[in-house]
Amino acid sequence: MLTPNSDREKFNLDFNDLNDFRIPVKIFKEYSVVMKGLNKECQNMFLIAKGVDVTYSRSKLGWESFLSIYCLLKLNTATEKEYQDFIVKVFDPYNDKIVAKEQVEETLDAMFKG
Repeated sequence: MLTPNSDREKFNLDFNDLNDFRIPVKIFKEYSVVMKGLNKECQNMFLIAKGVDVTYSRSKLGWESFLSIYCLLKLNTATEKEYQDFIVKVFDPYNDKIVAKEQVEETLDAMFKG
């Protein structure tokens, strides 16, 4: 059994996980340089916008999703269209086409609070 040294919630991995090259979302959120400086609400909003299920406790992030998130948030190498699509998904994650003013305000508050 592999367990990281963390005072927070422990993430248990067994040796079967070594054949799975995806990373558990909880570990990604805690240790990734992309996510580390963001508050929890922002982390969840950004991951949901990229199609990651943050509600399932055993959810994992694949390599392509990781690269996409890394390019968007860290390297700033995504295309203008990719940035536009990402921002739209952050504000309207379920593609409702209409976003209430209160939801926009909550999203902006979450993005810019310390």
